Amino acid sequence: MRELAAAELRRRDLFQRAREALDNDPDTAVELFSQAAAIETYIPELERLVVEKGDILAQDQDLRTRLGKIFYQAYSDKFGRPRYERFPERMRLAREKYGLNRIKELFSLS
Repeated sequence: MRELAAAELRRRDLFQRAREALDNDPDTAVELFSQAAAIETYIPELERLVVEKGDILAQDQDLRTRLGKIFYQAYSDKFGRPRYERFPERMRLAREKYGLNRIKELFSLS
């Protein structure tokens, strides 16, 4: 349990640093978001990111697409982890499908 808590704290730190870097150093932000997403990805957090940084993402479609692909893959991967395998299969698939569709909407992926 302690390891999970430490990983979550690291993820939050990486995500915060990435959000701050997005304004001035998008490449660093993408790398930090990638590291954070590899730990865990939460849809409400992505929704807040798009609201907060929507102007930057609207101006740079390539950046928006890169981030969308990172979050899409990370969100899909998370449902193969042991803690999600305990969910009933239909529930797990429904949550995964909803989240992936939401990421597509948020980051304008086709």
